[in-house]
Amino acid sequence: MLTIIRILETEFGCTGVLLKDGHPFCWTLEDHTKMLKEGEYKIIKKGNQVEIAAPGGSAFFTAGHVREDADVNVLLGFKMYSPRYITETQKALTEFYKVVKNLKEDTLTIRRLS
Repeated sequence: MLTIIRILETEFGCTGVLLKDGHPFCWTLEDHTKMLKEGEYKIIKKGNQVEIAAPGGSAFFTAGHVREDADVNVLLGFKMYSPRYITETQKALTEFYKVVKNLKEDTLTIRRLS
């Protein structure tokens, strides 16, 4: 099971932490104006990508450094330099796909830090 815990939302995007089975895996960055609503989503492995099945469309986990790179997708990174910029995104994405290599279908929960 995957969980995104959103920590901080600013004009530069929304930062969070991706958990795999309850354990922190990496940082996330989303475009705060286009991000998915909080809730549960079905995730499906499609080829080399993990699709987040959302009403009206799909989103994906991807590499990128700033919110403009995200669109509706979720950026993954191992280092966060500020609420607007994450790095080691390709490394995080590569490691993420190793962790979910046997995934067929699962659930993603998106929530705010309580």
